[in-house]
Amino acid sequence: MRSMGCDKRPRDEAVEMVNDPPKFMITDKTPPLLMAWWNDMHKCRRTEIFKHLGFLTDIMRFSPNRDLIEALISFWDSTSNVFRFNDFELTPTSK
Repeated sequence: MRSMGCDKRPRDEAVEMVNDPPKFMITDKTPPLLMAWWNDMHKCRRTEIFKHLGFLTDIMRFSPNRDLIEALISFWDSTSNVFRFNDFELTPTSK
């Protein structure tokens, strides 16, 4: 569910960070063509896709918190696929 705040930033812009960490493309909206494809799909076909992807298909139904993502980018360790802080690591999961 989208927050009620008005975000004036253009969608899908590359986020530039201090100290030149890698740039990320933030997609904060499911592409309309993907949603149309999914919504037009017959239920038995969705069930077949669910067998392979599980609840990953639910990712199309929520909007990420763009400010949180921008704040966490500088802590991302792409070699280990974790967020690395001073005294601990945080591993993102899909559950």
